[in-house]
Amino acid sequence: MSEVVDEDVNVLFIEDDPAVAEMYKLKLELDGYRVTVAKSGEEGLDHAKNMVPDIVFLDIRLPKMDGFAVLENLRSDGVTKNIPVIILSN
Repeated sequence: MSEVVDEDVNVLFIEDDPAVAEMYKLKLELDGYRVTVAKSGEEGLDHAKNMVPDIVFLDIRLPKMDGFAVLENLRSDGVTKNIPVIILSN
């Protein structure tokens, strides 16, 4: 049984696999979260700085800029450094 959450919780999901991203997006939206999906590390950083999400789900295995580099960038930016990040590994 899912508990409905406050609809003002913004989730940023950084994942390059469309099937995985869509699966998590649907589940999180059914639970009441607002979800934005980024398909690359660069896109994820842009979204994080512009929307300042409440939480980030971050895939480690991303093309070009991997999840570790994304996390390092998030932690070194004053705007995004305190956003909780959950690391995913498929």
